[in-house]
Amino acid sequence: MAILFVADGAKTSGSDGPRSKRRALAALVCLLGAQAAPGAACPAANGAGVTVTAVARTGEISLADGRILRLAGIDWPPVDRPGARDRLRTVVIRLVEGATATIGVTGPRDRWGRHAGHLVLHAADGPPQPLWLQETLLALGLTRAWPEPSLAPCWQQLLAAEAQARQAGLGLWSPLLRRAHRVLARQRRPALSSRAVFEARVRSVRTGRTATFVNFDGPRPETPFVLLRNRDLSSWRKEGLDPATFSGKRLRVRGILSSNTTPRLELAGPMAVDVLE
Repeated sequence: MAILFVADGAKTSGSDGPRSKRRALAALVCLLGAQAAPGAACPAANGAGVTVTAVARTGEISLADGRILRLAGIDWPPVDRPGARDRLRTVVIRLVEGATATIGVTGPRDRWGRHAGHLVLHAADGPPQPLWLQETLLALGLTRAWPEPSLAPCWQQLLAAEAQARQAGLGLWSPLLRRAHRVLARQRRPALSSRAVFEARVRSVRTGRTATFVNFDGPRPETPFVLLRNRDLSSWRKEGLDPATFSGKRLRVRGILSSNTTPRLELAGPMAVDVLE
């Protein structure tokens, strides 16, 4: 069987062309599906089957009924990583090829006419159980989970799929690619704002009149901080997270990194924080 390894900076190998690569991918998906099949509660995809007609480089899924779906809960590579975009798009195309899909819409259309939601694949010659596309891409290590409030019921399942890839060293989490990404991060000119996943130990938590500042260990000009509005802290505590207790703990946070004098991470809410220890 050919070996298919698709991630930013990686190559594909195989001797039988696209069909061989598709079989290799299906075999890997079967293996992952046997280890972590989608849960009964998520995703909430039902109704009549739809057919995928196109997958854009930006990640939008065009359906035969005219709708456009944005895959909720994952971080599609940004415009400054065209190679990563093309490779992820190729994998999605191979997964949806010949499959019937059902979708679960999580919100109204945005200003670009897209519905955010889930895509569940029912392949005739693939794994016996349906595949939740977002969970599959995370379990393969091809992208990162990204928090969205509408996905709260399914968020822990997405994190579990990403953790599976992290522990197995797949895709983005392979030692080679993690080293390459660190080098690129140092060389790349920082954008005004971009999505980031940052992991570090909290040095201090400072509470002011209107905001709470979460500061991490590291060089101050380069290490981002998190600003939380005090009026939002009650919603954090309802979710079992009290920022006042973060000092000394190691966190993994997912947010929009704004580069100004000091980099700042803007978080969507409690879903954006994982307390690692």
